[in-house]
Amino acid sequence: MEHTIELDAPCKINLHLRVLDRRDDGFHSIESIFQMISLCDRIVLHRMDSPGECEIDCPRFDLPPVNTVSRAVDLFRDTTGIRDGIHVVLDKQIPAGAGLGGGSTDAAAVLAGLNRLFSAGLGADDLHALACGIGSDVPFFLG
Repeated sequence: MEHTIELDAPCKINLHLRVLDRRDDGFHSIESIFQMISLCDRIVLHRMDSPGECEIDCPRFDLPPVNTVSRAVDLFRDTTGIRDGIHVVLDKQIPAGAGLGGGSTDAAAVLAGLNRLFSAGLGADDLHALACGIGSDVPFFLG
């Protein structure tokens, strides 16, 4: 059984963006065409052999306590019931706030990576549903 996996989380650029009507939740509906590019964050997931919390280390960036990676871990754990400790190392290369989807790609990579690391057996539809609970463009990064 794997205890550590390393993942690349590629960013995206918007080739087309059209802002539509404002929704009841305060956000706008959009039409967009995305393209993944080679700039990636690097994520290392470590599975601990005993129950525990999730620890996230991000040496290049001060993450807020609640972020897309922590939300992905929480949703995965709530869905699967897995309680083993998880250590996430996030090497941010994608500039924050640049519209490149850095947080969204990190969340998608963590969901897919944890599913593999724990052999949880979540299917594509399950992962897509979890991704939608984090952000509107997170499912794009699942492939």
